[in-house]
Amino acid sequence: MRTFVKHESNIQLILILLLISTIIAAVISGTDFFGVACIAEFFLIALVQYTFNVIKYLSPEYVNTDARKVYMFLSTYVISGFLIWIILIFFPNRDLAFKNLSELLCLSWLVLSPLLIVISLSISVSDFNLKKQNHENT
Repeated sequence: MRTFVKHESNIQLILILLLISTIIAAVISGTDFFGVACIAEFFLIALVQYTFNVIKYLSPEYVNTDARKVYMFLSTYVISGFLIWIILIFFPNRDLAFKNLSELLCLSWLVLSPLLIVISLSISVSDFNLKKQNHENT
């Protein structure tokens, strides 16, 4: 896990560049494939960021700042809501309550996902600067 976190900035940079290049390709080509690829890459970035932050949250080497705590709370809400939504899809008696829950969850995901990505990136930059500062002091 330490190696994974060590290459965090490179991994995130590659994923963001991949997303940007796919968005550009989607705009130029206008095909649906690139739109689906953009959505898949967006979720891949979210999954990678969540993994990094869970590792850091549980590690004593990183400070659990308020931003990290807020990120962990909100991202766990998004992920658990997504998993509950997937489970509910398989129930045969989906009614108005399921439709209302789905709309509420989707709306909250639309609002929270970009916010969580920005918070996660700012946490990563803060961790990088803190680690750099600690390295310079030793």
